[in-house]
Formats: sequence, C-alpha cells, structure tokens
Amino acid sequence: MKNKNTLVNVLILATATHFLKKWLMGDDKEDVKEVKQDSTLKRKKEQLLELFS
Repeated sequence: MKNKNTLVNVLILATATHFLKKWLMGDDKEDVKEVKQDSTLKRKKEQLLELFS
C-alpha cells in the first residue's frame, strides 16, 4: 500500500511540475508573439511608407 501511495505522490508532483513549467514558459511565448507582431507591424508600416513616398 505504501508503494501505491508513493507512486500516486510522484505522479501528482510530476503533473504539477509539468503544468507549472508550461504556465511559466507560456508567459515567455506570449511575449515573443507580441514582439513578433510588433516587428511585423513595423515592417508593414515601412513598406506602406515606401510605397506611397
């Protein structure tokens, strides 16, 4: 019975660690997406300015 409880505790800890890591890394991914969108918008703006100048 003790082995079964240990296995359950390990699985719970592994799952919690996985989701915590995913949550923390998810913030970085969102920041990267925002930076990419900003650079894309700047590039498009520059292209439009070149087109109309």
